[in-house]
Amino acid sequence: MNVTELIHSMAVKARAASAELGKFETSAKNAALLAIADRLEKDSGLIYAANAVDVKNAAANAIAPAMIDRLTLTPERIAGMAQGVREVAELSANLVEMTHDKTNASLAWVDKTGCEVSTATCFAMIS
Repeated sequence: MNVTELIHSMAVKARAASAELGKFETSAKNAALLAIADRLEKDSGLIYAANAVDVKNAAANAIAPAMIDRLTLTPERIAGMAQGVREVAELSANLVEMTHDKTNASLAWVDKTGCEVSTATCFAMIS
């Protein structure tokens, strides 16, 4: 499987998961997101241990130092991940619509006032 096929496969799976998650109430989704954020912090020791193996393997495979730096997790990076997940939980309570424009493969999130909050552009169309 090449990179394009891998990304396409992941996008198809994400779309299917999105449809399933759409069946749940916002409060349930937010509770799950908050639990994920808490777990990132609680299990940071396990995450660091697994990351150390990844970093060691990357170095052994002559991965560029800049890429190893991006791969390396720190307490600040874990805290940032947890905070980001909490922000998504907070944001999702205020979103009322997600639109998909197939002509340029973008997604837009609209808040309760009708203002576009965020736009994400996909690099591969999902069929």
